[in-house]
Amino acid sequence: MLDQSQAGCAARRAPLLTTRPPAPARPPSAYAVEVHTRRDVDALLPGWRDLHRRAGAWSPFSDPDAQLAWCDLFVPAGRERIVAVRRTATGDLVAVVPLFEVAVRAPGLTVRTLQAFGALHEPLLHELPEVLVDPACARPALAAVVGWLARSRDWDWVELPLRQDQGWFESRWATDAGLHGAIVVHKDVVPTVVLPLPSSGEPPALKRNLRESLRRSRNRIDRLPGECTLDRVDPGDPRWEQALDDLRRLHAARARMGGVVAHDDVFAGTSQTALLQALAGSGARTRPRIHRLVHDGTAVAALLTLDAVDRTWLAVSGVTPAHWALGAVTLLQWEAVQEAVRAGRRAVCFPTGVDTAKLRWSEDVRLSHVFVLVGPRRRSRLWFRAYWLARGLQSIRSHERRAAVRPVPQGGA
Repeated sequence: MLDQSQAGCAARRAPLLTTRPPAPARPPSAYAVEVHTRRDVDALLPGWRDLHRRAGAWSPFSDPDAQLAWCDLFVPAGRERIVAVRRTATGDLVAVVPLFEVAVRAPGLTVRTLQAFGALHEPLLHELPEVLVDPACARPALAAVVGWLARSRDWDWVELPLRQDQGWFESRWATDAGLHGAIVVHKDVVPTVVLPLPSSGEPPALKRNLRESLRRSRNRIDRLPGECTLDRVDPGDPRWEQALDDLRRLHAARARMGGVVAHDDVFAGTSQTALLQALAGSGARTRPRIHRLVHDGTAVAALLTLDAVDRTWLAVSGVTPAHWALGAVTLLQWEAVQEAVRAGRRAVCFPTGVDTAKLRWSEDVRLSHVFVLVGPRRRSRLWFRAYWLARGLQSIRSHERRAAVRPVPQGGA
């Protein structure tokens, strides 16, 4: 028989036969994520279009119908992942992030990345992919997308573009989702020069040097022998196919010019022409238009614009070497600005990048950012390092090409 002291020791050595309280249930997420393919996206489209109207879309290619036209052209079937985020309580759609998988295969290895619709296919007409997020809940909605990425884990890295008003990609979203060891890289800043338009319906005030350039352009055109006219051609116009051919021809002529800053011919292949044709024939709110300067029945300068909700985007242009000194593209840009004013649009946006020619119009520069989420696996990091080094070299070469001035061929341009 144990005495009291021994009984006390035995009691201290004996395990406590108590019941552990159940772990508290995780609160339901305020946001639910669903993933669509091209085949089943029709059910999402009405809400996606409504979000496009509500979210104050920036890029002309953020239009859902424009993005699906792009997807049909460039994304192999089954590679698309159209990620939608809804409020759990109400079912309201608050974000759509259309992604597609790019797989690079090497012997014994496949590297998979997820890219936003509109990325990678260069040279580009638009250069600015975009995701749609309700500004009122941008941070939690994007965090929900990262949570889905953490659960899928079938990628090595993901590139996401965010507009200036959509905030910064936060590393905490990855750690909260369980992606411990993942890294977030700020890949790029994409600037866009924006010319705000007065709400009064009057044309914007221009800088003195720009007014003088436009005056000289008109005077030179007026002195040309023969007849010169300015026109605008919309999809559905019987002249549309001819105007598109004119744009391609004149853009190629500008790309080959000597004695001027070099640029690529975005129509060198067939893909960008096909994209314009797809947009022209779709129900997208983004509509292409072609402005031309026609001399004696032949187009000698052309400018592509994209009308997107409350903005007009100036895209690629072209001109014959013989008419370069007219300043015709600047004049066509002014015609497009005045058309945007008459249509009640809020702003005119120039092609991405900042240079002196664009800053003549406006010094208002809007920024978009591109972020990369690199997965936590060692192989993902290793391959991303190789990609980042190669990209840096490619970027330097690209800047060198843009800074180069092609020599004028002997005998003139």
